[in-house]
Amino acid sequence: MKKLATYAAALLLTGMSTSFAQNNAQQDLDNAIQTAENIPQDVQNASNAIDRLVFELNISGTPDAQVFYNDLFVLVNHIQNNADDIDYFVGLAQNESTVPFSTTSVNQLTAQLVVLNDDVITLTNDIKDAVVENRYNDANSLIPALRAAIAGQSDVSDNILSEIESIKGITTIYSVEIRLVDAQGQPTSTNDLNGYYAYNQATGEYLYPAEDGHGYPTDVFYLPAGTYTFDSFNGHWSGTSSNTVTLSNALVNEDGVIIVDLVLWSE
Repeated sequence: MKKLATYAAALLLTGMSTSFAQNNAQQDLDNAIQTAENIPQDVQNASNAIDRLVFELNISGTPDAQVFYNDLFVLVNHIQNNADDIDYFVGLAQNESTVPFSTTSVNQLTAQLVVLNDDVITLTNDIKDAVVENRYNDANSLIPALRAAIAGQSDVSDNILSEIESIKGITTIYSVEIRLVDAQGQPTSTNDLNGYYAYNQATGEYLYPAEDGHGYPTDVFYLPAGTYTFDSFNGHWSGTSSNTVTLSNALVNEDGVIIVDLVLWSE
């Protein structure tokens, strides 16, 4: 045979079961993203409540301290719940993912949300007390700091989304199908080859296709993002060229598969 490849000590992925497990991890990350996306709307609602209080303090002269307090504590409660839920979903994804990743960056950001929540609680209480005691100037003077705190929560939520999207990128599992083509690029076939393999350019691992229900290798790989050289084991009369491909969403076709062409030659 033209090439011999030795199996790596531990294969990163093995077949469809790995793909299904990774789909679960991706769903958990999507849940975390959806949770983080709720935060800007909560911040906007709180901002609207602040605007209303400013109008009442300075225009109508009839500020409602309790309504303001209640509206801001909707944000406080949602932020706490969302921070907990984001950590929970990202933790689930970490446990289920076959591609290791760290949750530290996300956990640090959700902790920032909670710290900012403490600021929001303190400022909201101080403003409510000032309004109740008719210290309108004091209430007005505290409002910029409250606006800054909730704006900070919105900024942190953006950073959380970026971190989770980054994790999704490195943990996405691509379905890669080998297609044999002739020298003109037209699909062709043979039963002479002795299988396929993929070489991970970053790790130096050799990876192999999923097996069918009878224990025989197929022409389909399940691989995380990365750059791979795909090739075949020669048969008695035929072999293929190799093809180096960097897997990405841009290569995924309408069937959810990345097609990798290998040019077949025969003696």
